[in-house]
Amino acid sequence: MKSGVKIALSLLISVVVFAAFIVISFSGLFDYIETTFYHTRIKELKENESRQISAVINQYNESNFDTYKIIYDNAFLSRNFLPNLSQEDIFNTDNLLETIAKEASGTLFVRLIDADLKIHYSSLESDLKESSRFRRVYQNFNPETEGFNPSEIIKNITEEGLLRIDSARNMLIYIFPVIDNVGSVKGLAVFYSSAKELYQFLIKQSVLELGNTLSLVNGGYIINIEPLPTAIASEIEKVFSTETENAFMIPVTIDGSEIYIFCSRTEYNGFSGVKVDSSEFILSAGLKYLLIASFGITLFLIVFLLFNLRQDSETVLVDRIKTLQVSFLKEFINKKDELNWKSIHDNINQHKEEINREITKGLGKTAVKAEYNELLEKNWKEILDILSDKSSGQDVPQLNAKNIEAIIQNALSKGNFVINADKSTIITSRNDNVIQSQKNRPDAGLKVSEAINEVEALEEVEALEEVEEVEEVEEVEEVEEVEEVEEVEEVEA
Repeated sequence: MKSGVKIALSLLISVVVFAAFIVISFSGLFDYIETTFYHTRIKELKENESRQISAVINQYNESNFDTYKIIYDNAFLSRNFLPNLSQEDIFNTDNLLETIAKEASGTLFVRLIDADLKIHYSSLESDLKESSRFRRVYQNFNPETEGFNPSEIIKNITEEGLLRIDSARNMLIYIFPVIDNVGSVKGLAVFYSSAKELYQFLIKQSVLELGNTLSLVNGGYIINIEPLPTAIASEIEKVFSTETENAFMIPVTIDGSEIYIFCSRTEYNGFSGVKVDSSEFILSAGLKYLLIASFGITLFLIVFLLFNLRQDSETVLVDRIKTLQVSFLKEFINKKDELNWKSIHDNINQHKEEINREITKGLGKTAVKAEYNELLEKNWKEILDILSDKSSGQDVPQLNAKNIEAIIQNALSKGNFVINADKSTIITSRNDNVIQSQKNRPDAGLKVSEAINEVEALEEVEALEEVEEVEEVEEVEEVEEVEEVEEVEEVEA
């Protein structure tokens, strides 16, 4: 089958199947792909994104915890809970807490609070009521506006500290116990940090992009919902306060649009949640067209490949003739001293049918075999006529390896294997005289295939040795390439 026919059939089959695939795709196949594969893939991506954000939030909080724990190395801090302070203690407290605030970027202010809700130190100016050289008086702490009660926290707090999220003021609150020399908890050191610093940190760590948003709720962090409706925030906070799983999804509806919040637990009191629109679970038109185009191209290539699994009969035939040519040349070279033209004539005449069967074996249709057998028979007749003339001593072109190589190479380079003795021009040189002779014979020859477009070079003959005239027996010289056709010897009269 010709290449053009194979391409046409492949295209036809592909178009038919492709059209059926399009109908099936828009009749429910895309819905199946969405629910079975696409939803699962999007869910995995968003869960992974939520985990990455939680990991970076953990990194940020851990860094702040390590910085704030410096207070444990300074015993004078507990003396701030005494009625009177030395000037040195006041100076050291101011210096320590200011240094900590600078190291933990984002720190807004610091307070020291006891179990009776009294503030013993505050860097927030609005907390200070009066000040003297050895004494400072601050406003009382208000648990209702602050969102936590120090008297309850002091009972259970450890040196690890804890984190509270103040969604109303968009702050993170880090709380640590202040311990005296005998190990008694005197009160709490409370550090207030801005959530904006956390947002900048998430961008620097490449888990958020410019344009993304960060909102705080009591118990967690919500990405990309801004502004966050109060009703939705309350619903999320309720889930956060009761959820025991480390990863889960919350479906909510905002302004009539259904969204999903993929949540992952953080190490320090809270969850991170990433908003995902319901539209992200639907295959986009572009992706659908890409799938359709990919299927069409793949289908065509597969069909075309199947058509080419079986080698073309003409190519098989050419390869077999090449093998025959190589065998003939090798036999000619090996027995050039013992050539008997009549014996060769009789031997070829006796085995030509067997050779024909080997060459055309497996070609398939009887009509195709018959066509090739007819062409081969013409070729054998041509060869036998030449050998008959040679054995009878008539004036024929001298057959030697060089002549045969030239004939084969010339035929293959034109895309057809032809042995033609009608007008064979053989040029040779002897004693510096150039003789050109032509021998006219009836039109005969073998054309294995008039439609062969391209035949590979005769690679098997590349290693054959150069052979000189049959009549002059000399040592065989080193092999030269078959592609160069050298001059043949003078034709005998």
